[in-house]
Amino acid sequence: YMFEKNSSEIISEYGHEETLLEIAIKQGNAPLRILAMASDQESENMAQARAAFIKKKLLSINPERSIQAETRIIKTKGLRYPELIDESRMVMIALADGTLPIYTMADSQLVFQETSIRLITEPSITGARIAGMASLGNVKTKTIEEPDITFSFSPSIADPIETQKFIAQSFVTLEPNLKSKSRIELYIRPILLRENVNEIQNSNTSNEYILGYSDFDEGSLSMIDQSVIQRIKKALSSGTTITMIPLIDDLGKSDHNSILAKERVKSALQILESEIGKNAMKNFTISSPRVFQADGRVSGRILHRGISIRIGEEMSDTASSYPKSAFECSFSRTYHADLSMIGIIRNDVHALNEYQLLDDEKRDALIIIITEMMTNAIKHGSRGIENALVILGISKIEDTVICIFEDSGPGFDRSTIPDPTLPAYIHRDHGRGIFITEHLANEVRYLYADNTMRIIVKL
Repeated sequence: YMFEKNSSEIISEYGHEETLLEIAIKQGNAPLRILAMASDQESENMAQARAAFIKKKLLSINPERSIQAETRIIKTKGLRYPELIDESRMVMIALADGTLPIYTMADSQLVFQETSIRLITEPSITGARIAGMASLGNVKTKTIEEPDITFSFSPSIADPIETQKFIAQSFVTLEPNLKSKSRIELYIRPILLRENVNEIQNSNTSNEYILGYSDFDEGSLSMIDQSVIQRIKKALSSGTTITMIPLIDDLGKSDHNSILAKERVKSALQILESEIGKNAMKNFTISSPRVFQADGRVSGRILHRGISIRIGEEMSDTASSYPKSAFECSFSRTYHADLSMIGIIRNDVHALNEYQLLDDEKRDALIIIITEMMTNAIKHGSRGIENALVILGISKIEDTVICIFEDSGPGFDRSTIPDPTLPAYIHRDHGRGIFITEHLANEVRYLYADNTMRIIVKL
C-alpha cells in the first residue's frame, strides 16, 4: 500500500489486487509480517499509525490471523535520490518467513442447492394473517403469505468466497390495531458443483512472473513468491524454456546497476538451487537487465526491483540440439573489439563452407546480420572495456543457420530499444541494426549469462 503524505488512513496506490489479498488472508493461517515506513519529515508516530491501520484492516478480514508489525524510518538528509522520499510512505505485507502466499486460481461454480423451505403456522381462531418477504443475500426471492407459505430457491451462481444470508420476515395481523412481527435468519453455504483448477503453466504460451523483490540498492531478495517456484518445477518437468530477468529501477548509474543485477541473479540462483537442485539450473537462461520505465506510479518503481521469471514455449527436439554459445558452433572465432575488424570478419564468413552452401538471398541476409550485430557488439557491448573481445559463432543445421554474437558488456533490455521507423526516431543515423536483423531473421533471442551478452539469430 502507498499512503498519502502525512496520512495514515488515505491510500493513494495499491500494488496488488485487493480481492486476491482478501482470499489469501481468509484462507491461510501462517503468521503475517507488516513493514510500515515513514520519512523523518512526517510526524513521529506515522509509521506506527500506518502499521496499525493496515493491521486493523487485515484483522477485519480474518480476526484469527497472527500479524507481526515492524516499522522503518527513512532519513531524508543526504538521500541521493528524491524519488526515494515518496517510497517512504509504503506498507508491505508478506508471510513472516519472507515469502508470499501460494494462491491457485480455480474456475469454480458454486450454487445454492434447490430446496423447499416451508414455514408452518397455525392460524389463530381470531383469523390471524401472516405475510412477509424472504430474501437471499441482497436479492428478494419470495413473498410470504398464508395459507400456503412454501417456496423454493432456484440454483444460482454464488460468490465462492462468501456464505450468504437467508432472511424471512413475517408480519402477523391479529386485529386492525394489534400487529406483531418475527424474523428468521439463516446462513446458507453454497455447495460446490464443479471445480477445475487452472493449469499452472500453459506450455504453448510465454508468461512472466515475479520470483522475488529486492529493497532499493540491495542484491538480495527479501520477498519470495513460492507459487513461481512451483511453476518453475512444472516447466522443468515438461522441458519448457525458463529465462531469468533481473529487474532494475531507473535510479543510479548503469555500471552500478549492472553489478546490482548480477547480485540479484546470484541470490535467485542460490534460492532456486536449494529448491530444485543444481543440475536443473543448467536449463536456465539469464537475460540482460530490464530497466524500469517511469509510469507515474510510486509503486511501479518499487515493484521493479528483483527477479522476473519468463516461462516460454516448449523446446522442440531440433531446437534443443542448437548450440547455446559461440564456442559450441562449428565456426567460432574471437576478434578484437575494433570496427576495423568488420572487413576481416566478412572475409572470414565468405570463406566458410556453410556460407557457400546458401542461396543468394540467405547469403546477403547473413552478411547484413553479421555486420550489424558485430558492429553493435564492438560499439556498444564493448564500450569502456579495455582490450575487449567479441566472439562470432556460426553453425548450419539442415536448412537453418545459427549465428551467435557474444560480448562482455553489461547487456541491454530489448524492450527499451525504440522502433526506428517511428516519426520521432526516423531521422536518427543509428539504432537500426537490431530492427534490420529482426526483419531478416526467423528468430532472435537476447540472453545475458555469466557476464556475457549473447544474441542468438536463427536464419
